[in-house]
Amino acid sequence: APLETDAGALPPRTRCDTLAAMPKGSTARTGRSQIELLLQIVLDSLAGSLGMLVALSATSFFVPRLLEKGAAELYFHKPVSRTVLLVSRYFAGLVFVALIALVLVGGVYLGLLLVSGHGDPAILLAAPILTYTFVPIYAFTVLAGVVTRSSVASLLLSAFFFLFNGCVQQSWIAWQATTKGPGERLVREGG
Repeated sequence: APLETDAGALPPRTRCDTLAAMPKGSTARTGRSQIELLLQIVLDSLAGSLGMLVALSATSFFVPRLLEKGAAELYFHKPVSRTVLLVSRYFAGLVFVALIALVLVGGVYLGLLLVSGHGDPAILLAAPILTYTFVPIYAFTVLAGVVTRSSVASLLLSAFFFLFNGCVQQSWIAWQATTKGPGERLVREGG
């Protein structure tokens, strides 16, 4: 079948396959930029910011509930130190978030691969990056849970901590862009 440039004339699956097989042209770049925009929205916004807040709300109660009177005694027949309990709860929260990130990023990767043929394995790096980003935020959540012994206070303090650090990061990026200028970034990215 001849390659048609009118996107409405082809069924959706054929359009994606056609974009993947086309030479570097305006239509191929449009398809690639649409995929990059989709990845930016899904991985940066949904999984990054919103996903981090959801992960905090899902794990913020781990430590305060552990510290309730009689909660730990129900689980163990032999005495276990509070340090071991606290560290195990911390790592359990990290494993929980890492598995969710792996499923989310793996699903996005497989979906893009099956629908559009875009199989960039660098997408899979988002799962460990999301987990790595969650590590200090969850450490602050655990600290807030130990100090306040409240799930709500732990969640709110860690959400403010996350948002504050995001503002600091964005300010740093903006400051770097103004002091070094766009030419410096191009030299660094290009080689």
